[in-house]
Formats: sequence, structure tokens, C-alpha cells
Amino acid sequence: MSARRAIYEALVEGRRLSELDAVELVDQHHDEVLREARAATKKPTLADHAAAADKLRKSPGRWRLVTTYKSTASARNVCRQVRTGELASYSPAGTFEAKFSPTGSGARMYVRFVGGAA
Repeated sequence: MSARRAIYEALVEGRRLSELDAVELVDQHHDEVLREARAATKKPTLADHAAAADKLRKSPGRWRLVTTYKSTASARNVCRQVRTGELASYSPAGTFEAKFSPTGSGARMYVRFVGGAA
């Protein structure tokens, strides 16, 4: 049984988990806990804006999720760079529209192509 499942079952049954129980679960499921901890601390992958812009040019007017940022400030800044054409992949200015949607852990960035023929 996984550590996550054991915790879930304890909560469903209304049992409280003591610190000792939690330590025992970590000891029993060390590899799984370590794998999840490493996954949570991985550096985010960088968005391939050139590939995204190429796909968007092939479907004008359609909003697409391009990437997710860890903060709304980052998403807001990149959206501005897309709209103004500061990011070379999205030039010239006004060719693409961009918006972001806050999430619990950052923000998703959506872009659509609005200029000229593909």
C-alpha cells in the first residue's frame, strides 16, 4: 500500500495520524516519498515559444495554452512581451494576443494568433 493511500484510509476512517505514524509511513515508503519530493522541486521546463507560435499561426483565432508559470507576475510580464512582439517568436507587435489565468500555484498563459494569413 502506498503512503498516500495509507494516509487517505486513515483520514476516511477518522483516525488521526500521529507524528510517529507519519514517520513510520515515510520509513516504509521511502522511495515513493523521495520520488514525489524530487518531482515537486524540479525546475520547470522552459516554454518553446517558437514552436508554440508556429502552431498558433496554423490555427488563427484559437486560444491555446502555451505554458504555466509559477507566479502571476511572470505570466503577466510574458503576456505583455507577446502582445508587444518583444519575444521574437511573436513579432511583429499586435500579431498575437495573450492572457493568463491564475491557478492555485501560479498562472497559465494562453495565446492566440490574430494577424495576417498563416
